[in-house]
Amino acid sequence: AELIEVLARAVQVAHDAGVVHRDLKPANVLLTPDNVPKIADFGLAKRLDAASLTQSGLIVGTPSYMAPEQAAGKNKEVGPPADIYALGAIAYHMLGGRPPFTGDIMQIFAQKLTQEAPLLSTLRSDIPKPVEEAVMDALKKEPDGRPQTVAKWFAEFDKAASGASVVEEKEGESRLVVMAPSGAEVYVDDERHGSIGRSGRVILTSIPPGKHVLRVAHGGDEDDERVIEIRPDAEEQIIQAQFKSTPSSGLSPSQGGSLGSVSGVALSAPAIVACTRCGSRFAAGAKFCGRCGNTTFEAVPTESMINRQPQPTPSPSLNQPSLTGATGAPNKIRCTRCGIEQPAGTKFCGRCGASLGGSQIAWTAPRPVEVVCPGCRVSYPSGTKFCGRCGRTL
Repeated sequence: AELIEVLARAVQVAHDAGVVHRDLKPANVLLTPDNVPKIADFGLAKRLDAASLTQSGLIVGTPSYMAPEQAAGKNKEVGPPADIYALGAIAYHMLGGRPPFTGDIMQIFAQKLTQEAPLLSTLRSDIPKPVEEAVMDALKKEPDGRPQTVAKWFAEFDKAASGASVVEEKEGESRLVVMAPSGAEVYVDDERHGSIGRSGRVILTSIPPGKHVLRVAHGGDEDDERVIEIRPDAEEQIIQAQFKSTPSSGLSPSQGGSLGSVSGVALSAPAIVACTRCGSRFAAGAKFCGRCGNTTFEAVPTESMINRQPQPTPSPSLNQPSLTGATGAPNKIRCTRCGIEQPAGTKFCGRCGASLGGSQIAWTAPRPVEVVCPGCRVSYPSGTKFCGRCGRTL
C-alpha cells in the first residue's frame, strides 16, 4: 500500500497539472537507493488542455497495462481514468503475480475490449474482499465506471487495505497457512474455506482455536485429511499437504494404471522364460535361444524357480580368472558383439543372436549407402546425381 500511495500521489500531481502519463507500468517505476519509487518516461504523456496530436485509431502504450479505450485507439477519450486503470493493473500484478490479461498482443486487446478483468480471487484466495473490490474498481472496462480521480481511488484502496489489517488484529486469531498444488480445495470441518492459487498456498484467519478436521482435495490424488489443533498463542501455523496417487482399478496400463500401481496384488508376470525347443532358460526379454537359436519362448512360473534346487557352481581359485572354472575350462563366454556373458557351450548370444563359436566374430561395418543407375546398373556413392557411364539422372 505504501508503494501504491507514492505512485498515486505522483500521478495525481501530474493530473492536477493537466498531464496524463498514458504509459504507466512497472518498467517505468524506478527506485532510488532509499527505495523511493519515481515515475519515469513521460514520452507518451499528453496535456489535457491541448489538442491531440496523436492520430485517431493509433494505439499508444503498453498492452498489458493500458486502458481499454487506449487499446481501441480512442485517443481523444484517453484521460485521467486511463492512468487510474494502469495503477489498478500495477496493483493487480503486485498482488496476483501477473497482469490482469495475458497472452500475445492480439489476445490481450481482444480480452480488454470484450470482457472485464478476472477477479483477483481467481489467482489468490487470501486477498481480503475489500482490497479486491478496490483494485477491480480501477479496472472497469468503461472509463465512467472507474473512480474519476486518483486520490478518490487510492482513498478507497487505502481504506480497504487498512481495514483488512485492523480486522486481523481485532480478531486476534492464528493464521493457518495451507500449502498445496494449485487448484487444490481446502476444507475445515467439511466446510470449504478456499482454493489454492498460483502462489501455492492459502491463508486462513477465521478458524477458531481448538481441534478441527482439515481436508485438502486435489484432482487425481487421495485427499489429505488430518486432525489439526489451532493454538491461540501461535501467530502462524504452516501445513504442507501430502498426497498419494489414487490406485488404479485394474492392472492394464492401457486403462491408465500400471502393473505396480495396486498395493497388495501379487503380480504374476514371470521373470524367466524357457526355449520351446531345447528348454534352456533365460531372463525375460531374450530374443534368441543361446543354445539352439530358437526364437520362441514360454513363460516359466516363479513358483517353479523357488522350488528348484540351485546347481552347485565351482568357485574360482585365487589364480584363475572369473570366466574359468576349477579345471581351467571356461564356464562363461562373452559375446563379442554386445558383451553379455553366456554359459559355456552356448552357441548363440541370447540378447543379440550373434554366433558364439569360440573365436572372435568377424564384424565389419556395413557398406555406405549407394545409388544405382536404373539403366546400366552401375552403383555410385550416395549423393551422385548423374551416371558416369550413360549420363542418366540418378
